[in-house]
Amino acid sequence: MVGSPARTAPRAPIAAALALAALLFISCDSDSGALDGGDIDPPTVLSTSPAKDAVVPATATVQVVFSEDVDAASAVDGVSVIGVSGTVVYDPTTRTAEFSPDEPFAAGAYTLSVKRVRDMAGNLMVGAETVSFVVR
Repeated sequence: MVGSPARTAPRAPIAAALALAALLFISCDSDSGALDGGDIDPPTVLSTSPAKDAVVPATATVQVVFSEDVDAASAVDGVSVIGVSGTVVYDPTTRTAEFSPDEPFAAGAYTLSVKRVRDMAGNLMVGAETVSFVVR
């Protein structure tokens, strides 16, 4: 009819639906750890034994202490002494990975390598950490 007011759909339900959609999108975003209080910090190496450039006996224990609990499988895969066969055991209560060589270390220079270790939230450590030490 001419002269009758135009009818429009109510806007409140549309605005509410858009707000809800935005909220759901943000809460499902995998990068929103800071918003939901999730862990977004990668693990770091707090200390190693032997320390950098240390001179140690052939029976030395090789350990890596992490800043937070890490995935045991990634610690087992990511902690090694270059060129030396051995096993790694991870203790979550102390956040420590321990490398045990298959045979005692021979005299010489060695490099402990720590790389690709993930924390329990899946955060990958940044870069690699290497520590040189000498066995006498």
